[in-house]
Amino acid sequence: MLKKLKKQIDYKIEKLTKDNRDFLLKNLIGEAELTYIDDFIKDQNAIGYFVRSETDVLGYIHGYKLTRLQNRPMLYIHNMSVKKKYRHLGIGTLMMETMKQYAKQNDLSKIFLLTSKSNEQAAALFEKEKGKVPHQDDMVFVWDKEDF
Repeated sequence: MLKKLKKQIDYKIEKLTKDNRDFLLKNLIGEAELTYIDDFIKDQNAIGYFVRSETDVLGYIHGYKLTRLQNRPMLYIHNMSVKKKYRHLGIGTLMMETMKQYAKQNDLSKIFLLTSKSNEQAAALFEKEKGKVPHQDDMVFVWDKEDF
């Protein structure tokens, strides 16, 4: 499905596969370190998409289907990025809609992601996409490798 951006760039969204990984690697230099891309592609629970033109990667999103003990699986969106020159053109919305469609097609119970209050643009997108903050006092704890 080709679409036109406001800047008149043809683009499409593709699921990340071994067949298109080289295009992604070639065109994301400086934007992301993709050392483990082949492991990600092989992971049955990993899901990734990227938005591309004929010559560039405009943005990408990836996450994981998480199996749970008491409920149906859910989707965790781990990272989403749009190159600065392509922001405010609907690419983030397209990627979120694609992940929501994936969750619906795979009968997942919910989608969740983490962001910072200071990331106002991302928060505005997630609110526009009907995301909710269930508990205003939620905290995130992180253990770095040297902590375990």
